[in-house]
Amino acid sequence: MRKIDSSKYIVYFTVASITLNLILITNLCVSGKWKLSWSSQAAIEAETVAAISCSGHGRAFLDGLVLDGKQPICECNSCYQGSDCSNFIPGCAANVDGSDAGTNMIEFVTSPNNPDGQLNKAVLHGPFAKAIYDRAYYWPHFTPIPAPADEDVMMFTLSKLTGHAGSRFG
Repeated sequence: MRKIDSSKYIVYFTVASITLNLILITNLCVSGKWKLSWSSQAAIEAETVAAISCSGHGRAFLDGLVLDGKQPICECNSCYQGSDCSNFIPGCAANVDGSDAGTNMIEFVTSPNNPDGQLNKAVLHGPFAKAIYDRAYYWPHFTPIPAPADEDVMMFTLSKLTGHAGSRFG
């Protein structure tokens, strides 16, 4: 007797599920709302902002300051200006401590520099700044080495000696 009761419930649930699906499909066909609404508009806005280059020295925000035609604009990083953040301000001192508290900055320092062989130091300093030194040319036959390298994060490579130039930063 119990087997009959359980099979009766399975039939009820199946009929209820089919009925609910028919109601929902009929509602979609009658109302004609097959298109996505807010997600389509959000995708268009995201693509608009992503198309703004900001020259790699800024960020574009859709909900921020708007100009003529309500086009999103670039918000430039320190030491850069212009509509696309491509103009460097000479003599500007970078201030990593003045950024957002949650924004960490990573600086890639190629030292010695190619092609002049200058030993560069990190420009950004502070609790939110970390430097990664690329020491690809840190070899006595490429540049004079005045002191041992003792930075926190350093990368050495044999790319110039082995012909794997694409396997390094810088």
